[in-house]
Amino acid sequence: MPNDMSPTSEPTALPDPLLHRAARYVQRAASLAADPALRQDKSVEALDHLAQMQRDLAQTRLRQTRPLQRAMDAAVRDLSEMEAELKAARAILSEAFVHAIPSAGSEQPLGLVPHGPASTGPVATHPASISRSLVDLEALRPFLSDHALEQAVARHAKQTGQCDVRGVSYANLPLSARLDCAVL
Repeated sequence: MPNDMSPTSEPTALPDPLLHRAARYVQRAASLAADPALRQDKSVEALDHLAQMQRDLAQTRLRQTRPLQRAMDAAVRDLSEMEAELKAARAILSEAFVHAIPSAGSEQPLGLVPHGPASTGPVATHPASISRSLVDLEALRPFLSDHALEQAVARHAKQTGQCDVRGVSYANLPLSARLDCAVL
């Protein structure tokens, strides 16, 4: 079967031919993945083509959306600055609230609850601080997303240079490969 992922002379400034070629690459990758006789050298070649196509699409997207992006950036900048000011004001007032004098006749006391269970009644309960060395990670395990676990494993490998976390299976792949990590 010929490799349909070879580069062509189609101009990358026009999105339609580029999108059609990208769609062909996706279809070809699916057929290669389903081929029981697939060899690693062919899959590495196809992975390299897919990675290059992904880079070409990203460059085209950036180039063609730049004028719109500038206008959006100005609006986002203005709105983000005001959001940041509001967030900072809320943080300052919230910190002051935690240390404020309790209101007389309050049914439920508000403020800090040092080291212990807090009520989850008709008030919003937020963590005020977390001690890495004392936090019960087992209690949090069911609430950690798959993405959070993947990030923690990746950061461990990057910082320690070791791929030795108990409960994790590793795969050696070419640099252009992208493997979705199954969290079981």
